[in-house]
Parts: sequence; C-alpha cells; structure tokens
Amino acid sequence: MGARGPVPEPTNIKIGKGNPGKRALNTREPKPTSGIPPRPPWVKGHARKLWDQLTPELHKAGLLTKIDGEMFGGLCWLHQQFILDAKACKGKGRTITAPWGAELPRPELGMAARHLKMLKDFCQLFGMTPSARSRIQLPGQEGQSDLFDDFMKEMMKVA
Repeated sequence: MGARGPVPEPTNIKIGKGNPGKRALNTREPKPTSGIPPRPPWVKGHARKLWDQLTPELHKAGLLTKIDGEMFGGLCWLHQQFILDAKACKGKGRTITAPWGAELPRPELGMAARHLKMLKDFCQLFGMTPSARSRIQLPGQEGQSDLFDDFMKEMMKVA
C-alpha cells in the first residue's frame, strides 16, 4: 500500500510559502544534481518542442534536476497526446454512440492521461518527483539548504 494522505510539497516550496502548516520541515531531503536532464529519445514532435521550451525555465526556477528527465518527458508526451487526440476527434465530437445507443466518451480522450498516471506512480516509487523526494530522509545527511537556513533565521526573528 502506498503512503497515505496528500502528496507532500517539496521543502523549498513550503519554505517559500512561509511554512503555513508550521509542521517540521524535512532537513534531510535528497538534493539531486542540478541541471537539465538529457532528453529521452522517445520525446519527439510536439513533445520535443515543449521540452525545449520549458526545460531552461524549469531549471532556472530550481524545479528540474538531472534525474527528472523521464517524468518531465512523460509530461511532454502527454501534451503531445492531447494534440494528437484533439486532431483525431476533430469534427467527430467528444463522444461516440455505442451499439446499444448510449453516449460514451471517445476512448482517445482518456488514453494519454492513464499512461501519464502510470509513469508518475512509477517515478514516485524511486523518488523521481519533487514531492516524492520530500518524503525521503537519508540517514546521516543533514543537507540543509541556504534557503532553509535563511528561513530559520527569519523564524527566530519573529519568535
């Protein structure tokens, strides 16, 4: 069984919000190597355009690391699937009529979302998303970031 409750926010995002829940912060969250990951070879077409457009911005914002390539590639692939699904449905509507007369959603509309969910779930098992990393605590490694130190100094001023 997976972890219960909502997916936790990464520590840096909690700090940026001022830690509104006032819960203890994970000071031993893994810190993957910063950088733009290599683009997976299956990211092509519209997905590649989105990859090329967003990876520099996400890296600058600190939201993309060297190990996030597959997950971000999945997001780009999903974007491409929406474009392909929209083209496949163009002029056909969002529903189909079943042989017994019932109106059903077109199967193309749900396919891409199901695949990305499977990819996201798989990546979370290995700590390959920011929220999954916030649940991991490495033994014997403090790893406090400068942002964490600055946040704690500000909290001490308030107290």
